[in-house]
Amino acid sequence: MQRLSILAALLFVQINGQAQDEPIESKAAEVRRGTFIPQSLEVVPFVPPITPAVQRVPSALRVDAGTSVRLENGHTLTSVRAQASTAPDLPDGDQLAVASTDLEVGGIQHAPPPAAQLIMMGATVFGREISLANWTDRETGENYEALCRFDLGLLAGIGEFRVDDRPANLILVHSNSPSRDFPELADVPDGGLLVVKGDPDSISGMAPILALRDVIAVEKSRLIAFQAARQEKLAAQAAWEKAHPAEPQDMVFWYRPHRGSRYLSDPFPEKKPSARISKPQRGRLDLLTSRRVRTSQSSKASDEPIQLPPPSSAQ
Repeated sequence: MQRLSILAALLFVQINGQAQDEPIESKAAEVRRGTFIPQSLEVVPFVPPITPAVQRVPSALRVDAGTSVRLENGHTLTSVRAQASTAPDLPDGDQLAVASTDLEVGGIQHAPPPAAQLIMMGATVFGREISLANWTDRETGENYEALCRFDLGLLAGIGEFRVDDRPANLILVHSNSPSRDFPELADVPDGGLLVVKGDPDSISGMAPILALRDVIAVEKSRLIAFQAARQEKLAAQAAWEKAHPAEPQDMVFWYRPHRGSRYLSDPFPEKKPSARISKPQRGRLDLLTSRRVRTSQSSKASDEPIQLPPPSSAQ
């Protein structure tokens, strides 16, 4: 805390043309145009889930291999490799690539939309009023910290917003702590912030926290209502889960290899017509180590878990 106070006292810096000894403020007039949250912030109330239906077992599929792992709760996790899939091929990567950097609409070339900016932010929020934010300049790798007189937790769960009419996606990891005093913020007004680590004159370094400051200033009333509804939903869900604890169940994952899979006897029939194998090799496959364990031709699907020797080493 002593280190933080010393740094804060030294770093009253110039932002947006303010004097060197003034704090960083956030005023409505300073907020950049085109700053808003485009999507609806309506929260769907929690609805208790219905009782899950009995798991459907695709008994018509031929089972070629499988492995089971017993979990700590006494139940099993089983992976089953069934007969090959008959679904159509996925398109090649070249077919999915955009042929041009320009988009043509109605015979007119248009530049593609700007790529969304990704903001990764960590924060500790004190008393829903002050946030200690930390982030990294993705261009230089420099770490930043700032004390903010606004609640960064208001942005939890929003995902997407826009600044300067450009899309931005937010990944926020934050925690809430009891209220405490920060003497270094005595002269910082509501909505302002104070940089305590990092270069405050760096445009790329300061862009993340200034973008979040602006969107909170514009959308604060919507964000407060959104977080209240969100917390109500989370509380209802937690209460229901406490009253209805989930019972562990056996789980089975079905895997059907597709054309090109190494698990097929003839992965690419159109490329090697003379190399086809008349009869597919049968056996069990340890999916953790990709080791094949030979079995007899009579090894079919069974209600009993398939037991395999433990792997010699994890890969």
